[in-house]
Amino acid sequence: MSINLDSFGMRVRRKRKEMGITQAKLAELCEVSVPFIGHIERGSRSPSVESLLVICRVLKVTPDYLLQDYLKYDHNLGLGGRISPTDIMSLERISKVLREQSEDWPD
Repeated sequence: MSINLDSFGMRVRRKRKEMGITQAKLAELCEVSVPFIGHIERGSRSPSVESLLVICRVLKVTPDYLLQDYLKYDHNLGLGGRISPTDIMSLERISKVLREQSEDWPD
């Protein structure tokens, strides 16, 4: 299973617009280029884990909000019933970065 970049980008765009900021402002706050934000919102590019976390912090959302199509949580089975070793490593990396940045996380 892969990340649905179209849905991911749509959520980034929706949240950005809810906050009333432009792509240029989001790019500035995330310290990335405007074209990169455009690619993210169009679903033509995926962010690194670090960029994902910065985008989440700026948009004041959690990674699971943006990745909800990928992380289809079933309360009886967990994450889709099965988690690959790659998924576990990715989630551990995200958790580590979140712990490192937790004191800077927005209220």
